Amino acid sequence: MKNPIFFPLALVTLAVACVNVAEAQPTHHPRTPVGVRSVQWVVHRSPSYTGATCVGTLGCEAPRSVARCAPGGAAPLAVAQAIGQRLRLTGQTVAVRGHLDAGGTVCTEARCHNHTCCNRCGMRMSLTATADGSVLGLWLGAFTDSIFACDGDDSGFCCGTVMSSGDVVARGVLRVAPGDGGGLLIESPTLCTAD
Repeated sequence: MKNPIFFPLALVTLAVACVNVAEAQPTHHPRTPVGVRSVQWVVHRSPSYTGATCVGTLGCEAPRSVARCAPGGAAPLAVAQAIGQRLRLTGQTVAVRGHLDAGGTVCTEARCHNHTCCNRCGMRMSLTATADGSVLGLWLGAFTDSIFACDGDDSGFCCGTVMSSGDVVARGVLRVAPGDGGGLLIESPTLCTAD
């Protein structure tokens, strides 16, 4: 005889899983419908490349937005503090405040003719120190995580998360970045705007 509690329990488990998946989906900018491309979302746009297939001409879909931080809670660490305390903090959940940046650009190096954007490029997003102008930074997410990456060509990049002009707080587990010579990353981070 089958357990009569199993079926309702399975439905509740399925419903919770569906809600969790829905909440994990990236949110889009409210003024730009999903699937619509706009040049306003192109990062590091180069006006010298104007081909019809260039990212700078086609534009980008709206990236995931970043909500404001909830008031209260413990003050986040500065980027330099998190890096300075890496031996103690590695493997722990941290909250770090800094500037959202994109770097580590990697591109193919084909010779493009007539501004056609024949190269493919990619960048990773990181949290960098702001006040002291240092180059200290923490990578965000796994290197395969498209939410914290920017892809494009010679003309510009489309990023998975909106590049905020102010400070953000990243909350996640501090880890040593694999294959990065001792660099650090915040694993599976959640972001909020601090300003």
